[in-house]
Amino acid sequence: MLELTLLLKYVLQATELMPLILLLTYPLGRRGNGRLAIWGVRRLTQLSLRLCWCSVILLILHFGFTLWQMDDMSTLPRWQWQQTAASLLACGLAVVFLALVQKANGRLPDFPHLRPDADCFYDGAVIRRPMLLTVPALLCLFGLILIQGGVLAPPPQGMARSDLFRLVLSASLGTAFSHLTAAGGVALLALYANARLPLLLCGNWERAVRWCAVWAVLGLLPACIDRWSDILLQPLLFLLSGRPLGSLMEDPTALATLNTAPAAAMLTLAACLWAIPLYRPQLARRLWLLLLPWLCLLLQPHVLRAFAL
Repeated sequence: MLELTLLLKYVLQATELMPLILLLTYPLGRRGNGRLAIWGVRRLTQLSLRLCWCSVILLILHFGFTLWQMDDMSTLPRWQWQQTAASLLACGLAVVFLALVQKANGRLPDFPHLRPDADCFYDGAVIRRPMLLTVPALLCLFGLILIQGGVLAPPPQGMARSDLFRLVLSASLGTAFSHLTAAGGVALLALYANARLPLLLCGNWERAVRWCAVWAVLGLLPACIDRWSDILLQPLLFLLSGRPLGSLMEDPTALATLNTAPAAAMLTLAACLWAIPLYRPQLARRLWLLLLPWLCLLLQPHVLRAFAL
């Protein structure tokens, strides 16, 4: 069940932020390398559509598995049924808009084969329609972030529904940035699957790899900084209060924070592994290097739980 939950989590994260990377890819070909930019937006559109369909399947599987584990389905809270239905609706609407984006991509220009990549650029008017259609898809998927964040859950006792919405909205804006990691990591794997294309020879491979890897690294940076700042703050607080560092192990709060260090190290290692292609893009042709960060992310909850015991 935990593995299915983790798989659903990262697929949903990649689904939610992949259209943002797609949206930011469109303007790249206005000053050259338009052939690579157009190829990229078409592949990212296809990838976004496939991720949406995967999210739909995994949401149904996860909900079905939850029901199968329960003795009485009537005990399942109503809001969980609503959350699953709303999540499926958000994914379905995103599929509709992304399909329109894919259709609009068919009108993007085709450059002569012998024309140098650096001279391939297009006018901003040709990308206006697919870019505008990407925006409602992003809004649908941001709604999915809110739904998965618990906006449909009943508020705690004494809290108004409006206060819960504001709380979930502020938290979702922060977590949405971290979801770039999953989107960038999946984009790198999709790029590896197309590594033998003639278009990706020479400098085009380096440009494409760096564009995908930078999102994977940026998404993890806030989480790494936040985790390590909490961990390193504990010894500092003890020193400032005049207590010996040896008493850290006797303070339950400080000990619980320090026990998250191995899990924080796994996140940091994943960020470092995704940063390697930024400096050595040719190493992204090795599948094991692209899978190792995912292994770190999948093991991180297990490590956190093991040291919390």
